[in-house]
Amino acid sequence: MQDKEKIRLQELAHKYLNGTLTSAEQFEFDHWFEQSLDEPITILFHKKITEKAHKAEIFASIQKELKFTERKTYRIWPRVLVAASLFLCTTVALHFYFNRSPLPLLTLKRSTKPIQPGGNKAYLTLANGRRLVLTDAGNGALAKESGVQISKTADGQLIYTIAEGQQKESAEVYNTVETPRGGQYQIRLPDGTQVWLNSASTLKYPVCFTAKATREVKLQGEAYFEVAKNKNVPFIVDVQDKQKVKVLGTHFNIKAYIDEPALETTLLEGSVEVSNTFQKNTLKPGQQASLQDDKRFIISDNIDLNSVVAWKNGQILFADQDIKSIMRQVSRWYDIDVEYRGNIPERSFNGGFSKNSNLQEILKILELSHIHFKIEGRKLLVTP
Repeated sequence: MQDKEKIRLQELAHKYLNGTLTSAEQFEFDHWFEQSLDEPITILFHKKITEKAHKAEIFASIQKELKFTERKTYRIWPRVLVAASLFLCTTVALHFYFNRSPLPLLTLKRSTKPIQPGGNKAYLTLANGRRLVLTDAGNGALAKESGVQISKTADGQLIYTIAEGQQKESAEVYNTVETPRGGQYQIRLPDGTQVWLNSASTLKYPVCFTAKATREVKLQGEAYFEVAKNKNVPFIVDVQDKQKVKVLGTHFNIKAYIDEPALETTLLEGSVEVSNTFQKNTLKPGQQASLQDDKRFIISDNIDLNSVVAWKNGQILFADQDIKSIMRQVSRWYDIDVEYRGNIPERSFNGGFSKNSNLQEILKILELSHIHFKIEGRKLLVTP
C-alpha cells in the first residue's frame, strides 16, 4: 500500500467515525473493505480470514481475539510498529474493523462537541518576569537578553541564538518555558541542545551557558533531549530536586510527573549518569533508570524505545499498561479530568493511537474492553 493510500484511508476512517462520509466516499471505503480483508486482519490478529468471510463472522473473530479472558490483556494492535506509515495504516484498519460490523457495539455517550487533541501551546517567562503566551505571539523575534536573541518559528519552536560579540554574561539570567495540559513545545537552547517538552511540563534554563563549568537546567514533567556535544562542559538536568542526569552529548528521555508512580530516565544513544543522594548509575542505550520512593534506582534493559518517545513523534503508545496509566496520558494531552467510579477491572493493554485523534475516537475503541466512558464537559467518567 502506497503512502498516499494510507493517508487517504486514514481520512476516510476519521470521517466514518464522525458520520460525515459522502456517498462517493462510502463507496470508496466499502471497496477497500471488500478488497483487503486478509491483510488488515492478519496484521491485527495474526489470523487469516478469506475474502468470502461474512462481515458478522469477521466481527465475531475480532471480538474473540479481544476477550483474552485468561490473560486479561487487550490488544488494540501489535506493539511493534515498524514505522509511522505502518502506525497510520494499522490505525485505519483498527478503526475500520471495530466500527464496520452491523452488530451492536458498546455505546459511548458523547458530548455535543468532540474534544480535540492538544497542540503547540506554551508560556515563556523572561528573566525580568515578563510572561509571553507563545501560542498567541507572532513568529519571529520575541526578546533579547544578555546578547541572546529569542525567536519563535511557525512550527512551534523557541530558538535561542547568540549574537556574536554581543553576549553579556550573567549568572542569574534564566528563562522558563511551561506547557499546559494539552500543550507541547520545542526549544533550541543557546548551546544548540534541542528539547521537546511534553504536556504539563516546565523547563528552566540559563539564557547563556558561556563561562560556566556546567550547562544545568531544571525539569518538571517530561522532556526529550538531544544534547549538543561539549566534552568540557557537561549538560546536567536537575529533575524535581530528586535526581540529576549528567551527559556530555546524547539523546535521552525523562518522564517525571508527580502523578506517575516512578521517575524514569531512558537512554536512546550515548551514555548518561543518573544520581541522587543514595546512588549513582551509568546507563547504556536501551536502558531505563526508574527512581522508586525517591531513593533507589531500578535499571531495566531492552526498553521499548518507540513507546517511550512516541509522544514526541505524534503518537500515544502503551505496552502492558492498565487503564489508569493510559488515562493519565489522555488527561494530559486532551486537558480533561478523569474520575473513576465503581470497581474498574484490572486489565493490561497494548497498542496506541495518533495524537491527532479526537478523544471520542480513542474512547470508542477502548470501550471494546468492556470499560465504559462518559464525558461531562471537561470531565471523563470511567466505570466498569
